[in-house]
Amino acid sequence: MNTKSYWIAAVLAVGVGLAGCGPSGRVPTARERQEAAQLAGEAQFAVTIRDWSRAEKLFLQATAVHGDGAYYLGLGAVRVRQGNRAGAKDAYQAAIKACEFDAQQNPKDPEPWIRHAYVLAILGRVAEGREVLAKADKKFPDNRRLRSFIDAKQFETMIGSPGFKESAL
Repeated sequence: MNTKSYWIAAVLAVGVGLAGCGPSGRVPTARERQEAAQLAGEAQFAVTIRDWSRAEKLFLQATAVHGDGAYYLGLGAVRVRQGNRAGAKDAYQAAIKACEFDAQQNPKDPEPWIRHAYVLAILGRVAEGREVLAKADKKFPDNRRLRSFIDAKQFETMIGSPGFKESAL
């Protein structure tokens, strides 16, 4: 796997690890989550073999079943890879809505805040991403995951990496 494919797979893995409820405004059923996860898994395989059009189609299907932010992130990354920057921007905007929805549904969880900062950075709004992290730090001062993310300057490391720059708008 080359560096670009590795980076896209890493973005997708992070997104799936930080999965949220989605911008549809409703919490999906267990069956919907399972179906969307299966579609996203197939999409990740398509990314691995560089079948970008198939990956895009599968991520679109996954977002239709369950509007999870991770699936929108994957869709955006695939669209960037295909040169469809406008489509990628739309997918990343939907990922922001998913983060906001998830933060409302889980007010004691800092993960949607971290994911929100990440998506803002992908959109080129790095300063806004830092602001979201600062707000999260105030809201969750004792959260170990967030503390680790901020103290280790993982956000800064992430936005400085060459692979991130290739996926960002």
